Amino acid sequence: MTRYQIFVLTLFAALQVGTLVVASRGAIRRRDFFLWSLLWLLAAGATVWPNAVSAVANLLGIDRGADLVSYLGIVAMLVGFWWISLHQRRQQRELTTLVRELALRDARPPENNRGD
Repeated sequence: MTRYQIFVLTLFAALQVGTLVVASRGAIRRRDFFLWSLLWLLAAGATVWPNAVSAVANLLGIDRGADLVSYLGIVAMLVGFWWISLHQRRQQRELTTLVRELALRDARPPENNRGD
């Protein structure tokens, strides 16, 4: 095993421990915990068996495993950005609705300042 593989596997192990800690505190859902854990496991597997990634890439018509990993990373980031954008828009609509409801609830009729 190369020094690079040892370093990266240590990094993935630390990320998995961090994911476990965050999940145990209830900061992420169980489904998200399993998705992140699967990602760390797949990345560790790709680090230990890079030829397997190359074989999968060749089956898909991609010359190198590193290219496949890059393509998948780019697609994952684009999907993540899209999801975050949708999430932020939904939160903005909910916040607008809440502020509107609070404004209507706390609205006071204008005072009569004609000097009567």
